[in-house]
Amino acid sequence: MDGQELQKIAGDCAVGLPGTDLEHRLGAGWRLYKARDKAFILMTNMPGRS
Repeated sequence: MDGQELQKIAGDCAVGLPGTDLEHRLGAGWRLYKARDKAFILMTNMPGRS
């Protein structure tokens, strides 16, 4: 499993949780998952890193 596949699985699980919102406030390449205004996942891609 590579990093992109892991991020997809984590994101899919996160959006399935009740009260979860996905935000892109930090920029287009960043995904911030929040529940009840508390951040619990922050993801981005870092080319050349695994």
